Amino acid sequence: MNTLRKELTLVPISLVMAILFGCGGGGGSGDSGTTNPNPPSDQKINGDLTGYLYTNEEYEGWKINLESGRAVQSPQVVFSNTGAYDTGWESINAYPNHNSTGFFLFGNRAYSQGPSSFFTEIDSSGNQIGLRGLLPAELRGAKLSNDGNYVAVMFVDKTLSRQRAQLIIYDRQLQLISSATLEEESEDNSQFFENGFDWLDDGQIIYAYSKSIYITAPYDAVGIPLFTAPGKVGEYPYPAEPRVSPDGAKIAFQYRDELDNGPNNSTIWVMNVDGSDPHQIAHVDQRDVTYQSFNQFAWSPDGRYIMATEGGTSQTVTGPNPVANPNRLYAIPSDSRDVTMDWISCENGNGIICVRTYFNSPESLTSTFEPYSSVLEWIE
Repeated sequence: MNTLRKELTLVPISLVMAILFGCGGGGGSGDSGTTNPNPPSDQKINGDLTGYLYTNEEYEGWKINLESGRAVQSPQVVFSNTGAYDTGWESINAYPNHNSTGFFLFGNRAYSQGPSSFFTEIDSSGNQIGLRGLLPAELRGAKLSNDGNYVAVMFVDKTLSRQRAQLIIYDRQLQLISSATLEEESEDNSQFFENGFDWLDDGQIIYAYSKSIYITAPYDAVGIPLFTAPGKVGEYPYPAEPRVSPDGAKIAFQYRDELDNGPNNSTIWVMNVDGSDPHQIAHVDQRDVTYQSFNQFAWSPDGRYIMATEGGTSQTVTGPNPVANPNRLYAIPSDSRDVTMDWISCENGNGIICVRTYFNSPESLTSTFEPYSSVLEWIE
């Protein structure tokens, strides 16, 4: 059973934040941006799907028009050129901010000298706007609240003799609102603290940790379990990466399980926000694969679909080296219940759309979708 310790007024000394208040832009590079040289087309290539997908490609953000499949760099600057950052950031992730007028960035350093991680907000030109935080800890996630007034961070402090996973909420002035330390019956619980959480409109947070998905009270870091996977702590299966539907009524999440022959399955499940009715929404035909891996996923703005990549799947072939497949992009109706997907022909019934873009192949449409990032957002 998880034990959570609430800290409302003081962060442990090893986690004291070096706070730098927003003081104007670190400045964009002045680049005009990069656009994939896609053939012009007014045809809607993905059925009734509208809006944009947002993902990252190393230190760049890309916005993909679902009607045309065309992709454009956004913001039009390399992330490492935003703000007063030195070299050495191993990874930088960016998401559109709460009203899609700018971007929220967080990253981790490749070496241990100085702050280990940062988060900040930038405008569409790459200029810093408002807040910047540095942490002596490894960030597993950071995200603005839906109204943009708060930021929640998940991290692991590796300076302690026994690592601790933490969830902390700050306001826009980086004043501490709430903090929770998650305990587990393990010498190192950080392996169970998944890179994923989401906000509800009222300030509640949904997060995954160990065997469970939790929900907090508004603007509170302490959670109570909504859903718990069977089995022992520290073993498969377990839930990960919860995402709240636009209307706040549903939660989608990854369900990660281990197969008898070694590979791990990762499928998409949906449940009500109170934890009831958990169910898998789709699977790859087991006659064609040895395992399946649903990776990035995102709700459509109207909640009708869940966009998901599925890949790493292996074709059932004779011999010791099965064929590995690339990630493909699918829009799955969010009310689906364990429907079958056909990755070979990419022709699916049950309302599933095999989504095609120019993102990975600028000269031709393809359903292959393999960004150098786990970030995937569907925006209007």
